[in-house]
Amino acid sequence: MSKAHAIRAHYEPRIAAGGPSHEIVNWGSAESQRARFEVLLAYVPLGGRSLLDVGCGTGDLPALLEQRGLEVAYTGVDILERMVELCRRRLPGGGSCGRTSSPRGAIAASPPSRSTWSSARGR
Repeated sequence: MSKAHAIRAHYEPRIAAGGPSHEIVNWGSAESQRARFEVLLAYVPLGGRSLLDVGCGTGDLPALLEQRGLEVAYTGVDILERMVELCRRRLPGGGSCGRTSSPRGAIAASPPSRSTWSSARGR
């Protein structure tokens, strides 16, 4: 089984089941997910910069950035089209989410040189 197939096999049933976004992307709880994002925001000055989020999932990080009022040129990519759809629904005002055909393709689709910071998350 390819890596891409294994990723799809793991996440697609979680997406189909619905539920809270932190459960879809395998975070232990909404609090633990938020705590990790808070650490990122505490140590990485994102305001006025760009961010490439490899493995953007359902768009929880850009939602938090918007909630905080941070002006960030956000680009999220994910291997799963359904994750990208969920992310796009959460970003009506700015940023972009796109699909990549493979984990390595995410970098090729949006080169890091176009982003001030890059974030890769997942298992």
